Amino acid sequence: MSQASQELTGVRIWVTAQRRAEDLALPLTRRGANVELTPIVGFNPLFDESHLVTVTRAMIEDPPDFLIVTTGIGWRNWLDMADAAGLAEPLIEALHSTQIVVRGAKAHGTVRAAGLLPSLVTNSETLTELVALVSSGGVAGKRIVIQHHGAHDAAASEHLRDAGAIVTDLSAYSCDPLPESENLDRAMSEMAQGRFDAVVFTSAFASQTWLQSVIERGDLTNARIAELQGRLHLAAIGPVTAKPLVNAGFAPLIPDRSRLGSLIKALTEQLSKRPPSTITTAGELRVHASAATLDRDIVPTTPAGLEVLRLLASKPGHVFSRHEVLDVLPNNSTDPHAAEVTIARMRRAMGDSCPVRTVTKRGYQLAVIEP
Repeated sequence: MSQASQELTGVRIWVTAQRRAEDLALPLTRRGANVELTPIVGFNPLFDESHLVTVTRAMIEDPPDFLIVTTGIGWRNWLDMADAAGLAEPLIEALHSTQIVVRGAKAHGTVRAAGLLPSLVTNSETLTELVALVSSGGVAGKRIVIQHHGAHDAAASEHLRDAGAIVTDLSAYSCDPLPESENLDRAMSEMAQGRFDAVVFTSAFASQTWLQSVIERGDLTNARIAELQGRLHLAAIGPVTAKPLVNAGFAPLIPDRSRLGSLIKALTEQLSKRPPSTITTAGELRVHASAATLDRDIVPTTPAGLEVLRLLASKPGHVFSRHEVLDVLPNNSTDPHAAEVTIARMRRAMGDSCPVRTVTKRGYQLAVIEP
């Protein structure tokens, strides 16, 4: 594979999604990233089938004035349930007399695939904005069914009720925090230790759940500092997903379009340039959260060696004393020879490609090529 296609070699990314996680992880892996798939929330389809059946039968008997479809996956789950109950065809037939309002391209595509023509398509990011648009035309006395996304938006329904509408809420799936697990605890701990270059979110519920866990663990300040210093990158698929993070003082990456492809492209462009590279006599050095690379090849080094490279790369060409090197070694070592041992092991592992130079009686530095 070409070097250009491996621009994320050495980068470690935590994907917090459960649904379509592989669709997000595979392109990043192909670009060289080390992707951790540890979902923070669970996707549960058809969590209240009896209510769905009841609402569906009522809609067939007496179609509503408006149907608001918020997600493609929710619409598909609803139709699957209706089909299993023998109600799909009668439901679609009944909805031909209903004004259907859909949010976004995916919902639009799934509704059209069912043979229905929406009366309004909007790219509004929030359900609240969408229902405000619907209610602006007057909805007093109108019967409206809202197909909610995974995290139920009660405020949207109340807005329509306050405008005089008769609202029925319908959810074809739910998103719930996953119970504590060894994998999730490990991912949160490693994120706090600076072992991830990026954390990626595809739903507001996931970003809010992650944020709450960070707060409960007492890691919020450290996470903010890591982001400000460019050591941690948060990425959200759209403004709604990003909102909890923004409200907490973060500045997550948001692609121009709320699509997985756009998110992958934006994330690749940002991470391929960070951290800044150092041109050494051995090649182009980048020190990431969990690995270092020389000319896009992984450097064979221990966690201690990685921290030494990170220190030396923070001021290319600067001479760091043995005590300064000792201070960054894991496990709070106080052995004055630990720095020498770590660098000796690094040199043995890297051979002639090791860019670390000893400055007699002063310390260590990166052997850099001056511009």
